[in-house]
Amino acid sequence: MGDTSITVGITGGVGSGKTVFTRELKKMGAAVIDADEVARNLVDDSPDIRDALRWAFGADIFDASGALRRRILGRIVFSDPARLNALNDILRSPMIREIKKKIAEYRNAQKDMIVVDMAILFEAGLETLFDIIVVVSAPEEKRILWLEEDRGWSREEIRDRMEAQMDVRHKEQKAHIVVQNTGSLDAFRQKAKDFYRQHAQPS
Repeated sequence: MGDTSITVGITGGVGSGKTVFTRELKKMGAAVIDADEVARNLVDDSPDIRDALRWAFGADIFDASGALRRRILGRIVFSDPARLNALNDILRSPMIREIKKKIAEYRNAQKDMIVVDMAILFEAGLETLFDIIVVVSAPEEKRILWLEEDRGWSREEIRDRMEAQMDVRHKEQKAHIVVQNTGSLDAFRQKAKDFYRQHAQPS
């Protein structure tokens, strides 16, 4: 039995539409791993990680029920590169281990396409993990407006997050494929469908 799975990394700047693209691939049949969800589950399930976060950023990042107040943590780390590095030191290695574990599980299950939605794919040095890396790119103002409307973030929060990420142009240069999110939502979703039909491996 050969390995017929193709692994795809989806990345891009915050608010670019990479999650919409990934969700469309999931509808088409791809197995999807959301790096943000992996990180959330690690925080929820690991007392050691929660203790490390509390020690590094203070007890106020958790509410009275013990749930992580992600927006407050985001404001702390995305306005201070040193504190963002501290967060990465706590979460990145266990997150990468879990992503690799999930990829192996899907590969053993002979999934046609395994997709990882990961904003920090390049920053984490995971290029060799994927057969194809897709960067989703959108105009900055479109990204800002979407993040204001969908996430309720302030312009300052959005700018901090954008500036904390690798420059989008650099990501585009490192990608195998760049998908432009410049038109309608339907047109963008169609690009995801076309990508799946072109690249998914037959069972």
